[in-house]
Amino acid sequence: MSQDNSGWRRWLGKWWVLSLFYFVVYGGFQLLRPGRTWADAAIGAAIYAAWMTGWQVRRRRRDSRAVGAKADELPQLERRMRRGEVPEDPAERQAMRKLAQRRLAKLQGGAKWALPLLGFLWLAVSVISLAVGQFGSGLAFLGAGVVLAGLIVWGRRRNIERLTRAERRLSAADGDRSRTA
Repeated sequence: MSQDNSGWRRWLGKWWVLSLFYFVVYGGFQLLRPGRTWADAAIGAAIYAAWMTGWQVRRRRRDSRAVGAKADELPQLERRMRRGEVPEDPAERQAMRKLAQRRLAKLQGGAKWALPLLGFLWLAVSVISLAVGQFGSGLAFLGAGVVLAGLIVWGRRRNIERLTRAERRLSAADGDRSRTA
């Protein structure tokens, strides 16, 4: 597989960079909460970073086995797929197409109950907050829930369209190249 080792992009796929990112972001948000100390934020951020990095590495290993590529090559394949590139190498093209098909299957199948459940829980917390007289936090929580649900739906649709386009481009490239060979 071809490698793009230019600049900061080569570091994005490293597990320790992911871990550091999760640690800094989660720790920063924890420090914004009133009453949090540096030690509390650091311990919570370390646990969150370890969990999220483990989940990401596990996902990457499963994807790499399923598509027939090395785990270190997946971030590069994903970036190239996002940019709309079609590799010349048939093995790389096949791995990219399998990755697009795998991600599409996960987005289109799976937990169709998750978003309605999240919406119900968000609404329930908002209603309880309003019922006990905390109108500001209840309305803020409700508004944040509507925005979050909108972002989830928008992101899911965007990813499905992007992956469908990539899969079509890769399949068309295989069809064109097989006719000329």
